[in-house]
Amino acid sequence: MDKRLLIVDDEKSLLGLLEARFQEESDFEVVTADSAEAALQILNKKRYPIIITDLKMPGMTGLDLCKKIRETNPISYIIAMTGYQDFFELKNCRAEGFDDYFKKPFEFSELLEEVKAAHRKMDRWDEMLSE
Repeated sequence: MDKRLLIVDDEKSLLGLLEARFQEESDFEVVTADSAEAALQILNKKRYPIIITDLKMPGMTGLDLCKKIRETNPISYIIAMTGYQDFFELKNCRAEGFDDYFKKPFEFSELLEEVKAAHRKMDRWDEMLSE
């Protein structure tokens, strides 16, 4: 499977930092979007098996984005990240189909390991689906 990663956040400085770190420390092809709406446009043109998205964004939220992605691509691995955390939000993330959750600020090394593990899982899914 292609090692593609889509990162969505309205905070452009964080997008730039994450893109640079993933390019330095992994062999993932990284594409960024500064809104959920922009992410959907990207996803309409190309499949990204792993998506990291902020939850709190103007316009469409990360929860709404996750719902939309699950409608057309239920196998994607979707990771939430947010600066705000409460039990209700965590519960909603699981209910809407997020695979993991990171609270900002987080250790990049932990996120990188999760993305690598997600890629291995996605490879197994692809193998099973192609048999």
